[in-house]
Amino acid sequence: LVDTKASKVFIEKEIVKCIDLVKNGVHGVLFVVSVKNRFTPEEAGVLDSLQLLFGANSLNYVVVVFTSGDALEGSGITLEEYLNDCPPQLQWPFLLLSHDNGVWNGLAPGEYLTSPDQRIRLEMERDCNLILTDTQYSRMLWHSNTTGDVDQRCFLCLQPDGKLGYI
Repeated sequence: LVDTKASKVFIEKEIVKCIDLVKNGVHGVLFVVSVKNRFTPEEAGVLDSLQLLFGANSLNYVVVVFTSGDALEGSGITLEEYLNDCPPQLQWPFLLLSHDNGVWNGLAPGEYLTSPDQRIRLEMERDCNLILTDTQYSRMLWHSNTTGDVDQRCFLCLQPDGKLGYI
């Protein structure tokens, strides 16, 4: 969805093609943002495009994953402070997942979270890549395909309305 060299019309046509390939329709969108960089106009455009293509409620089905949380820790900025400086598209209320009966603030390499029904699993691999897996069908849904350092952390945020409660 973010390709500064492609036209908006081209990207929208590609999205429609992808939707045609999905047998049961789109159930959600995974949106990955690095906190090392400021939220760009192109990234804001992705969220605007989702609303344009799928309607105003489409953001209710977006899972936002913030990577490189260690960069926030190093700068002394909290995730909430980071979000306050972001454009309105990222300022809707977030709920951080809890982990080990406390506030969850990231995934370390080798750690993972699963949905309440154990069907969806988000794991940070040893090489700091994120992988989203459908455990029911034993298939990978998404892989970040990046390189990183072993001290990297990521934040997984959900909207509190419960529509994304499966992650």
